[in-house]
Amino acid sequence: MHIAFLEDDHDQAEVVKVWIEDAGHDVAWFDRGSDMINAIRSDRFDMVLLDWQVPELDGFSVLRWIRQNVDEQLPVIFLTQRDAEEDVVKALESGADDYLTKPLSPPITLARIEAVARRSGIESGAPDTHNTIGPIEYDTDRESMTLNGELVSLTRREFALAVYLMRNLGRIIPREVLLKEIWGLNAQVVTRTLDTHISRLRKKLQLNEEAGWSLKSIYHHGYRLERLDAES
Repeated sequence: MHIAFLEDDHDQAEVVKVWIEDAGHDVAWFDRGSDMINAIRSDRFDMVLLDWQVPELDGFSVLRWIRQNVDEQLPVIFLTQRDAEEDVVKALESGADDYLTKPLSPPITLARIEAVARRSGIESGAPDTHNTIGPIEYDTDRESMTLNGELVSLTRREFALAVYLMRNLGRIIPREVLLKEIWGLNAQVVTRTLDTHISRLRKKLQLNEEAGWSLKSIYHHGYRLERLDAES
């Protein structure tokens, strides 16, 4: 995606740009709302990320301009320190698609960007349907997964979870993202379902150090699947 990003804190902007660009997107960064509006007038963007408190023209004013002058379907996400309930409600009621408060988490920020892109019908890159990673091969069209050439018996949710982890190899995936993507559950739901499925995948797919894998729970964050050998 081609993303317009409004943030007047240069250090913060550089950090967030790296996150988004590492995920495969192109970022045009602006530190003034007026500069962003001029760019939107002359360029096509797939998504807009807004800080609220910036010089001259604040992020909320940019949001209102976008909704009045640009395609109403252009996705807009706030990334801001303003966390008052009335600010969140004001932004969402005025057309923002999502609202994240600082300090930002890299995996949650990227997951929210991808979620808004999906809801908006943006193709941010078609996911692979067939891939081989080390001794494991999966085919999403057939919903099949093999280990060392042998078919592994997985439930549909085990298969979906395994593919999601492999498509995000090396990344920390928040529990809330996995619960939402695989089960459609709200992050507030207290459940051991995810942990049980992770445990089953470790056994069925031999996701252990002896086989060259690391599937770990990252405390207070989520799970990360990594290849430990040079063949990854």
